[in-house]
Amino acid sequence: MLDILPLDFLRIDGPTHITLGASHHMKLADTLLRQFEPDMARQLIAFGHRLSKIDADIFVFMARKSLCLYDVLLQLGTPPIEGCVVSDRVLDMRLEPFRGKRVALVDDTLILGTSLARAKHCLERIAAHVSTHVFCLDERWHCPSLIVPDSTAVECSHDRIMTFCTAEVRALSIMPRPYLVDFPLTRRFRLKTGDLQGLLAQTGWEPMKLSTQLQRRNGVAALTFFPSDEVLDQLQGSLGGTVLKCLDLVKVRLWARRGRDSWVAQMVPIATLRPMAERVLDDLNHYLLTAALGDGRAAAQLELAAESARARQRLSQFILSAAIGRRFMAGVETRVGRELHLGFDHNETDHLFGPWLHDQTAALTQNGQAADLAHKDAQPAPRFAPTAIPANVRDWAAASIGASSKRARLRTRQRRDRSASLLADFAELFHHIWFIRQVCSWKPNLLIEGLL
Repeated sequence: MLDILPLDFLRIDGPTHITLGASHHMKLADTLLRQFEPDMARQLIAFGHRLSKIDADIFVFMARKSLCLYDVLLQLGTPPIEGCVVSDRVLDMRLEPFRGKRVALVDDTLILGTSLARAKHCLERIAAHVSTHVFCLDERWHCPSLIVPDSTAVECSHDRIMTFCTAEVRALSIMPRPYLVDFPLTRRFRLKTGDLQGLLAQTGWEPMKLSTQLQRRNGVAALTFFPSDEVLDQLQGSLGGTVLKCLDLVKVRLWARRGRDSWVAQMVPIATLRPMAERVLDDLNHYLLTAALGDGRAAAQLELAAESARARQRLSQFILSAAIGRRFMAGVETRVGRELHLGFDHNETDHLFGPWLHDQTAALTQNGQAADLAHKDAQPAPRFAPTAIPANVRDWAAASIGASSKRARLRTRQRRDRSASLLADFAELFHHIWFIRQVCSWKPNLLIEGLL
């Protein structure tokens, strides 16, 4: 029997921080472990303990799943890492905070090794030492000429790695651990049993139930809320018409786990940008920072830190998501008829942008005026225009879809016998595109290693 560290009974520490009780925690930990093959579960626990003993200043978790898996390890009772924990998203920003530091790169799976090798090469130019640590290594596709990890927990077949990845997703879905690490995440908050049903009728937001059978069996609810035309009109007033036209997607995801007489929930507001020229993105990012923080030091520091276009896009989307999230949270409290002390989890934000920008990013989410980003006095009114997707990209996508689709068109409705779904269609397309595009890009290294 694996050792699980106990917690106290369910309580609220102060107005905002919710912890789980001992019996609930151990039951959840056991459920999470049962998603994995028994030998993988044992190795996973051991991997978590080894991570806590690594002597490093900064731990960089690669990709989204790796950082989420760390939260699973904590839920299973493994000791927390004492160093600074961030996601690989910080590698798109200025790397000055890594200067002279000992850095540990952590990945849940290594197939070929391109991403891990690229990250190590990037950091070796500025860090004092960079080590690499992998849980699962693909014994068939791994390319040692790219990188050999300093530690590997399991070497296994590609099929077993795919099975492990599926188990990861199942475990995250029933914790539940939001998988969207690029967007602001609220602190956990408690809803009364009837509150969750009441949210489905929240004025202005159209709900969609997304809970899987696995989640329902484990007392987890997953919902997505889409804005109505009325809400979009309100957002146009608060964000500005030209900013709203730059948005490609607006929604709020909510996850909740059932307790004895309440639900413990978290929300992620999501706003994504349409394609735009880099110059326009620079102007939009500057405008949003100034609107949220004023023309001061914090805004300047964030603008300086986000030195790549990818970082500026992520920062702009974060600001817009936080603004939309604050409006949605106000509506939730109005709907349930009491104060829930809702707010964003700044530890999660530190993972995305680095704790060295904690005060600046906290100001983005704490500022009550952040929900109203439109410059009322801006003259002339700012104009930001998205750009069309280049023809060669459209041709690339059309060729990929046409090559992988066995049907003239994708189904838009699930069959009554539930034998197939739109999700399966897209999974088929993704797998085919991944193989013909990604694997082909690996060919030079694979040929060197004799793997092709």
